[in-house]
Amino acid sequence: MSHYIQVQDGQPINHPALVDHLYGAFGGIPDNWKPFSCVDQPSNTIMPVGVYQRAEVIYVPDGEGFKDQWFVRNMSEEEKAEKINGWRSAQPFPSWSFDEPTCSWMPPTPKPDSDKPWAWDEETLAWKDMTPPELHLSAVSFI
Repeated sequence: MSHYIQVQDGQPINHPALVDHLYGAFGGIPDNWKPFSCVDQPSNTIMPVGVYQRAEVIYVPDGEGFKDQWFVRNMSEEEKAEKINGWRSAQPFPSWSFDEPTCSWMPPTPKPDSDKPWAWDEETLAWKDMTPPELHLSAVSFI
């Protein structure tokens, strides 16, 4: 899909648009729109690197038009507080405590380190093994 971005005084403004949308709106590509190359955001294993960081994009010249350029920035104190408050309002269980450095809820005891499916049981304050019981077909009759 081809994209274009509106340019004013040599700087991109607004957001990129699909060629089809420009033809639908203007009957063609206006002179003040330049080619735009969409660059996917790098995977989350690369960015952002911290729980209180954001990946953001700016539009930069690429010779023929413009393209995405991704970067990581630290959250402002207001953004950080908003994120923390959002997570705090979603406490999964009364016994769990909030860990601000990781912005996550922590159970009183860590989840067992195995491939089994586990579920937290708030009544016993323990993890329950949720592995389905084995089904023995010899005990089942087919009619």
